[in-house]
Parts: sequence; structure tokens; C-alpha cells
Amino acid sequence: MIMGMALDFINGYAGMYVVQCLAHSLIAAIVADSCIVAWDVKTPWRKQLVRMNVLVLPLLMYPAFEFINPGRSSFFSRPWSLLDANRWLQMDLWEKLPVIIPVAIVLGLTSIVFLLQEFLPVLRHTVESISAGHEGAGGSRSGEQEQDDPTEEPDKYDIALETALDGISGPRPESYIIEDDDLVIFSSTGRKPAIYVSTGFIDAFDADELRAALAHEAGHIRRSRHPVLIALFVLRVVMFFNPVALLEFRKIVQEEERICDEIAVELTGGDTRPLASALARLMVHHSDDADQDGAGIGNALESIENYSHDMQMRNRIKRLLERRAGPDSAGWLHYAAAVVTTVAICYFVV
Repeated sequence: MIMGMALDFINGYAGMYVVQCLAHSLIAAIVADSCIVAWDVKTPWRKQLVRMNVLVLPLLMYPAFEFINPGRSSFFSRPWSLLDANRWLQMDLWEKLPVIIPVAIVLGLTSIVFLLQEFLPVLRHTVESISAGHEGAGGSRSGEQEQDDPTEEPDKYDIALETALDGISGPRPESYIIEDDDLVIFSSTGRKPAIYVSTGFIDAFDADELRAALAHEAGHIRRSRHPVLIALFVLRVVMFFNPVALLEFRKIVQEEERICDEIAVELTGGDTRPLASALARLMVHHSDDADQDGAGIGNALESIENYSHDMQMRNRIKRLLERRAGPDSAGWLHYAAAVVTTVAICYFVV
């Protein structure tokens, strides 16, 4: 009975949309990765642009293809396709297990991972950022004490923050100091963007490292004026069931961090070493905290996330220290070729 319901679903419009969206995402990801390697794309924003195809095109192609050719997904057209996804889903593994069952399990697990590791954390971070913004508006801001009471001497944290901000070119972002011994630094990117840094963070980093870390957050504020990630996250929400979209969105977020690294280096005079040193300190601190959590199934799963986090931090540090100059050879024509190739292949996957 369950098998019959599953087959009825994948043969309906919604089911074909889900199946083809998954297949088209996989093809788009293969094309994107192949293009990045073949063209030796180094610039983070160009990598991000190519990877956007994996989130944008699969949502649009199936309706567009059906509009152009309503008979494309019909029974009579499927034999002429490169891949009939529905036929593969109805095959049996070892003559016992229909392929559609493990595929459904993967889609269900992906949905759970999305809810627990992406949607809820983003929602919580948004609420915390809004809350921090309201608290910061009436709290301790860099340089605010001198304005309130000219006779009162600024403390060392205000001086350190002012000194670091003075070394960042461009408009100065609002900044607030949080009384916390932990290493905390983040930026809010709402109507009143600001940087929040803890006293523990200021104590742990030297002046150049603090300046580089603040410049990185200033990069996030600058990038928020063009909210590409928000739009992509909305597409990611629509494809909550799609494991390929999950992986590609994480890669896009990682490229966003590298873009902000580039901005930070630009804002602080071109020296990559202070930011690399700051990232190394944060990585060691993160690893020390993870080691103190102990054992257990939950911590074992978290350790996988910690390992992935450390790997990304190492890659960012290595990229900063081995930074290569010069523009990429890939241009807009290359990007157009990637889009055309993806669309042409996906048209024949039904």
C-alpha cells in the first residue's frame, strides 16, 4: 500500500517536480564543480556565482520545460530521454528493496537536518541579533562614554576598540562592547547594522588581529547591502528536502566567509597575516571548547561538525597566507556556458 502511494506521488505533478528537482540539482552541481576545476576559478565571488546555479536552476527548469513542451514528461517521451528518473526509482535493489524507499529516507533525513542545523539556528541567530540590537542601542558603544561624561576616562576596552576601528578604511560601523569573558564577535545586518565584540575577545587578541577581525565583520555588513545569501536561503528553504542543495548552500556560505576575508584584507591595508593569525586563535579556542564537552552520541555527531569547522578554518588560513594575485581567466561567457550546459542536459532528464 505504501509503495503504491509512493508511486502515485512520483507520477503526479508534485512528485515529478521533487524528483526532477533532485536530479537537476545533482547535474547542476557536477557541472558547477567541473567548471570551477577546469577554469581554475580562484575568486570566491565567482565560485559563489557558479554554485548559485545549483539552487536557482532546478527550481525553474521543470516548470519552464513543461511550459515549452507539455509532453516532455509523458510516457511516450520518456524513452527518448537521457535518464528516466521514475523508472530508476521503481527498480528493486537485490530484487527486494525498491530504490524509492532509500531515496525517501534520504529526503526525510535531509529535511530533519535542514530543520535542526539550518532553519532553527538561523531563526535563533536572527532573534538574538535583533535582541542584541535593541540592547546595544542603549548599552555600551565605542566612544559613547566620552560623550555622556567628558570628565570620565575611557576604559581600556574602549581605547582598544577605537584604535582598531581607526585602522579600518571606509565608513566606520557602529560597534558595541559586550561584557563577556568568552571570545564573542558578530555583526547584525538589519536596519541598523553594528558589530558586537566581547571584552574577552579584546583581551585575547592583539591590536592588528582585533582590527582584522572587526574588518571581517565590516565586510559582512557591506555585503548585507546586497542580500544575495538571504535570497539563496529562501530558495534553500523551498528545497528543504534536497541533500544536494544542502551541501551546495553550505559551500556558498563558506565562499561568503572567504569574500569577507578578502574585504577585511582590503580594509586593513593588504596584509593577510593578522587575519590569518586571528582565525588560527579562534580555531584553537573552538577546538579547546569541543575537547571539554566529553563523549557521547550527541557529542560524537557534534565532533563531526567541529572537524568540518576546523577544516574550513584551516583552508581559510592557508588561502590567506598563500594568497595569489591576478584575476581569474573565467568570465561572464564561461558562466553563460555553464548555465547553457546545465539546462541542455537537464532537459533530457525527466
